[in-house]
Amino acid sequence: MRRATLPLLWLGLQVLACGSTVDRDTTPAGSHEPTAASIATPTPTATATVEAKAEPEAERKLPEACEPGDMCSMPAEFGQRLCGGTHPEVALHLFAPKTPWKRAYLKRAFKAWHVGGRGELRELRAAEEVIVVTVAKPSATGMQIGGQAFDVLRWDGTCVSLMEDEITFQRPSNAVPANIALEELEPPYRTSFTEEKAIELARSAKKRTCEAAGADQEPGKSKCELARRHLSLTIAQSVGKGRALPPLTYVP
Repeated sequence: MRRATLPLLWLGLQVLACGSTVDRDTTPAGSHEPTAASIATPTPTATATVEAKAEPEAERKLPEACEPGDMCSMPAEFGQRLCGGTHPEVALHLFAPKTPWKRAYLKRAFKAWHVGGRGELRELRAAEEVIVVTVAKPSATGMQIGGQAFDVLRWDGTCVSLMEDEITFQRPSNAVPANIALEELEPPYRTSFTEEKAIELARSAKKRTCEAAGADQEPGKSKCELARRHLSLTIAQSVGKGRALPPLTYVP
């Protein structure tokens, strides 16, 4: 009887050993590991995904009326933008006849501070015509050396600062414009002006004179400078007579 029990014991141990080597899935039935696709991603709200749209800027136009005050001046915001850069085409429109802007004229030749030039001085001629852009506010004491202060626009599209004792509001017979760089105007303006015979003749004469040998070495009022002045005066006279100007492509 003892011999019969040994094989049975050995067989039981083999069964237990085989059972211990079987891999078992311990995951409960019906359960699954989470996947990237099964993880829900929060959906942003409409208010978070839609950016606020800025309202389109209104189309700018040249001012047509003076600001309230003792002297005609331009709206302050427009004046600041105008004098913050160089706008020769805009200047031509503002100097046109029948505009309400206050004209002034230099009593003498001197250098004035360029408003948009960070300390840059510009040379002005006696009897040069300018337009009052803005009038400086009086100081706390109500007194200003040299009288009232102004920012004024020149025919070349730049602004300078002047004092009341440097200008007159009476037009002299020899009023002149600042030099107008015809070659730097936008193409429609160049084409329009050169279609006028007097301007084209002045332009051709200026080109010949300024391109001549040694023209840039002449001292003082060189022939080239005089030719520039003549061309600029011819353009200003044409504008003053009311010639039609091309529309502006940009208004500051």
